[in-house]
Formats: sequence, C-alpha cells, structure tokens
Amino acid sequence: MNDRSTVIHENSPFVDAIAKHQGHRALSERGILARILDLMFWASLGKEEGREIRGSVCFGTPNGYSDATAVSLVPPRPLGKDLLIELMTACPTGALVVDLDGADQPVVWGMDFFRVFVDLSIRIAGPGVLVATLWNEIVAIFRDGEVAIPQLQPYTSFLTVLEECLTASGMATDAKVLSSSLTKLLTPVFQRGHGAMFLVVPPNDPTWHSHVDIRFPIANTQGKPVTLARQAEEEFQKRLNDSQSLRMPPEPDDDYFYDFFQTHYHMQSASTRATAVFDFIAHLASVDGAVVVSHDLEVAGFGVKIKSPNPPRDSILLWDALELSTPTKAVKLTAHFKGTRHLSAARFAANNQKSLVFAVSQDRRLTLFAMQMAFTNLQYLLPV
Repeated sequence: MNDRSTVIHENSPFVDAIAKHQGHRALSERGILARILDLMFWASLGKEEGREIRGSVCFGTPNGYSDATAVSLVPPRPLGKDLLIELMTACPTGALVVDLDGADQPVVWGMDFFRVFVDLSIRIAGPGVLVATLWNEIVAIFRDGEVAIPQLQPYTSFLTVLEECLTASGMATDAKVLSSSLTKLLTPVFQRGHGAMFLVVPPNDPTWHSHVDIRFPIANTQGKPVTLARQAEEEFQKRLNDSQSLRMPPEPDDDYFYDFFQTHYHMQSASTRATAVFDFIAHLASVDGAVVVSHDLEVAGFGVKIKSPNPPRDSILLWDALELSTPTKAVKLTAHFKGTRHLSAARFAANNQKSLVFAVSQDRRLTLFAMQMAFTNLQYLLPV
C-alpha cells in the first residue's frame, strides 16, 4: 500500500460499526480489518475490461463452510487490490471468503455463493462505495469518503420494494410470487453485466401498445401468447408446495422414502426448467430495445422501442437505498439521467401508470420506475 494513500483508517466509524458485529475473534483486530476495507475501497475504483467492479467479502475458515456452496482456492492467496478485482470479476454475486485467524496477512481461501446472504459481508456497490450488511440489515455504508450508520433502520430488500410497487399498480396476480419471478428474470442480466430494459405491463389493458414499437413480436407455435415463464413458474410453485407438504411419519417406511425422493426430484427438475426459461427470456434483452412481459408472465416481444411523450412534469421523487440519511428527494429527470435507456424508461412509466419498468445499466445498477400516488414517478435505485 505504499503506492497510494490510506483512505479507511482503523479509527474510522466504518470500522467501528463492523467490529461491533464481529462473528470472528480476528475482526476485533482493527488494523487488519481497516486494511481489508481500504483494499476493497481501492479495488472498487478499478475496472476489468472496462467494467466496474462488484463483489462481496465474508470472513471465516474452511471448517465453517459447506462443500455444497463453497469452493477453495488451492493454495489460498494473499489479499490484495488486484486479486480482489480478478476474483470479484469471476464471482460478482457470491462472496470471497477471507481467513483472518492467526495471520497478520489476510488470505482469500475460497468463494461462496450462499453465505453472503446470511453472514456479515462487505460489498463493493459502486466506485468508492462499500456496504456492510448482516442478514437483511445494513450495518454501515462508506460512500464518497463519508460513513452512514442506520439507527435501527432495516435494509429494504429488492423483493419488498418490488412487492409494494406491484401491489400499488392494482394488479390481481399474487405480488409475492410475481416479484420472485421477476427477480429470476433479472438475475441472468446481472450475471452477464450488460444493459437491458424490461417493461412489465397489465395483461388486459392495451393502452400501452401506443407507446411502443415492437420490432420482434413473438407468439407460441399456435400463434397464441408466449406463456413459457408462467407455465414454468406455476409448475415450480406446485412442486415446491408438494415438497413442503410432505411430512415424515413417526416410523418412515420404504413408501415414504420413495415419495420423498420422487417429490424432490420433480421439484428440482421444475426448478431447472424455470431457470432455463427465465434465462432464455433474459437473453432477449441482449438485442437493442426492451422486452415486454405482462403481469401474468406472458412475453409479447423484444427489441422494443419506446415512443412515449415526455412526462407531464420533469420533477420526480428519487429513493436511493444508499442514502440512509435522506433516502427520498426530488430531482430533475432530464438532469439526473443522461442515458437514453433511463429517460425512455421514465417516459414510459410516467405515461403508463399500471406498468413497471426495469432499467439495468452495464455497471449492474438496477433502476425501477413505478408510478405511485399523486401521479408522482417514484424511482428506486438499489445497490446490487
């Protein structure tokens, strides 16, 4: 670290907040913890083939991890800025696992794709932005050299925000199930790291048609709406319910174990098919333009150009999950968003109050546009 200045010191409030939630003895070593955070800060400013860095770090030893969710690096590698950039490029949605016990030099011993959701983790959420989370709660945020620490303020998950927007749109479909399905649709886009846009429209309201030009309309082999996603999700939910309803008797016999393995086999098969279907639909977004999906998961087409007029007023409400002190603020739409994708998304959402629009930028930032009360366009920016 002699070639750069230290930004995050051991007396930083960011280090304080994380040390309070230590799951390992070595996290109390403030100097080592500060060094890791500082390396992550500098890594966040780097790029790999022109793309910004995203990724997380968790702490632990191989003994505390499962072979079902983690892989080991052979041998472990000393933690460094360049290593973080390389490994986070390979594992942007999981976590690099750092061993702190008994060593002055932290090492990365493996990668895990599950523990990041339940353990203390530090995530690079943007250039110069680090977010510390524990379970579903933000512990602290380091952004633009400043530290924000929430006071008993839980992290608003993407699923929660999405459910609220879907419920507010007045749709009849189960908002919880649909929010889960849309998340499956967005996940492959993040994994590939390219820009995309999805329009989620009401199935029985044709007014949105006048605001788009669908370059590639699609239908099934009988010329009817494409329901691949809905069928796959319904099958998965059915198999999941079957699995959850299976109860072990006091004295399980061969018939029970047969039913058990059959049920879980069908559930896994349904899950695999649903993943393949959503991945197929997500790939449609690789073509310039948006993908149109209805509330009941019918796919109308892709390569969609938006031709909505400008919204009646330029001012919108912006909710940013990284701004814990004042997360909601009014901004000028045309001044805040310079890209064509986001301006088009905002125009469509402003003119179609029952629709949602997801805009994904190449740096893996998701923007959700949704109309809310008083004809105000409320936009959610979520760290991913």
